[in-house]
Amino acid sequence: MVVAFDRRSGQRTGLSDSAFDAWHARWSEDGRWLTYLSDESGQPEAYVQPWPAGTPRVRATFGGADHPQWGPGRTLYFSRGDAVMRATVSGTTRATVSTPERVLSASGLRDFAVDGRRDRVLVIGTDQSASPTPTGGFLVLEWSSLVPPPPQALTKPAANSASA
Repeated sequence: MVVAFDRRSGQRTGLSDSAFDAWHARWSEDGRWLTYLSDESGQPEAYVQPWPAGTPRVRATFGGADHPQWGPGRTLYFSRGDAVMRATVSGTTRATVSTPERVLSASGLRDFAVDGRRDRVLVIGTDQSASPTPTGGFLVLEWSSLVPPPPQALTKPAANSASA
């Protein structure tokens, strides 16, 4: 279930009231729209609804979706397999969603991030066969973390079993 929580008032507002799972909820940059995934159709799909809630949500994708994110304006990005897709959301109280278009493909797509101020995409993939469109994509390969691995668990020394 997706729940909006107001830290000041402590008020909780349920946004997905179906018996199906919902996850990856994201606010639009202006705070007036929400997107999240639900498996109500039998596979993960992105849904969009205005905030505050009051009008029905709209299914934004058909054919599967993962990692929904808002880009500049009312641009909704999501991944589908090895592709990053983009659709435009319009309307004021009820969303209308354009037909999604492929932005780029990256073999072994692991994750991506959208630059909220520009129409740029950072992609984390496993090989160099990405084919970005003219809008721009940046591929990161074999991402190495600067965070050191956690220390090895300390083991207690064995009790001295020498006999006197």
